[in-house]
Amino acid sequence: MSIENKNNKWFQGSLLVTLLVALGYFEAFIYEMGYFSAFQIPYEFIQIELNVILLFIMAFLGFTAIFSHILNIFFLVGSEIKDKYWKIKFMTFSLYLLLLIGFIVIFGNLFKEWVWFAVFISVMLLIEFLIPLLTHKDKGTYKEKLYESDKNNDEAETFYDFMIKKFGIKVFIIFFLLFISSIFINAIGKSKALKKVAFPILVEEQLIVLRTYSDRLICIDLKGDKKREYTIIDLDKCEKISFNIDKIGPLKINDEDKYAPSISTNTKVKKQ
Repeated sequence: MSIENKNNKWFQGSLLVTLLVALGYFEAFIYEMGYFSAFQIPYEFIQIELNVILLFIMAFLGFTAIFSHILNIFFLVGSEIKDKYWKIKFMTFSLYLLLLIGFIVIFGNLFKEWVWFAVFISVMLLIEFLIPLLTHKDKGTYKEKLYESDKNNDEAETFYDFMIKKFGIKVFIIFFLLFISSIFINAIGKSKALKKVAFPILVEEQLIVLRTYSDRLICIDLKGDKKREYTIIDLDKCEKISFNIDKIGPLKINDEDKYAPSISTNTKVKKQ
């Protein structure tokens, strides 16, 4: 093997590792955004640690393998449909249904977190199968109206057509999987926060720990005053902290005050 080939392989390997780390960081940040949004914590306090990046790299690769397998099943079923029109509609709405099932599994009885997507699918179905009745009255049968509407849509270049022409099908699929995984990961982060029951309670400070990092805690007042005040505790400046684990959740952060919550930094924790 020539030196040039070895250098190319080292470069490709280094580039792959860099992209995977960037991917892990991005997905971890998306998860934290979902978690923080449930408690209305400003995103600038998100902290991503190395072990979390590695975890999300593996999570993304696992999700990609599973989701690709499920999509492949839909493609196999769709390939048996001879009519091009119904084949495309089957694939499109199967994807919508798959996303809806994912949201329902993630959020469960938190209906308002996924019902919007069910409404979106219903609207898309109405547009797809009701609008042709109004726009193609000159056609005879309902089937002819649907085909004529689809023919008009085929003549116009869609966003997907533009992306595939611009970047190629492989790059489009990668970005598509990244987009879908980001939606689910953000939803998982938010769901975990909304369903969380047990929280560490700092005994002396009377604070609820909302998020724990290796060097700091993000807390909120246990009293639940109308004006939210978050507290950041720097663990590097503390020797010991007294806390209990109490089942006080799920927490519902008051949303009556529309202004941004005031942030205070607390580093004077009483030492034991």
